[in-house]
Amino acid sequence: DDYLPKKKNATAIDESKIDWKQLGDLGLTRERLEQSGELEKMLSWQKSNLITIAVPIGDTTIYTEARLAFRTDDNGNVGLAIHPLRKEPQLDFPYMGYKFSPEEKEQLLATGNLGKTIEVTPKNGNPFSAYVSIDPQT
Repeated sequence: DDYLPKKKNATAIDESKIDWKQLGDLGLTRERLEQSGELEKMLSWQKSNLITIAVPIGDTTIYTEARLAFRTDDNGNVGLAIHPLRKEPQLDFPYMGYKFSPEEKEQLLATGNLGKTIEVTPKNGNPFSAYVSIDPQT
């Protein structure tokens, strides 16, 4: 045992900065995410697998599935990105400022990916080249 390398607990996201109340409002607990193995992924900037969440709306609650990911804003605050389950991709709306042509929409629906890089611009305003694929889970 003394010769085995120690497991590194290097996580990219500081757990103390996570708003656990926000997750609690969706019916999630740290323990549930940890037991399912999703917390480790999320702390490494990855999306979770599909998780059932409870979305309170007025006097009712809607239960749905979504993939979750932690993201930071410009001030370094950790927030939750929710990627809900969709019946079909939303290709008629711009994706990070990029509008798909009819041919590109057809390509995405047929193969699941665009087959080329495009320039996208996230909220921070810094454009970059990206491969675009449809997430098969959502």
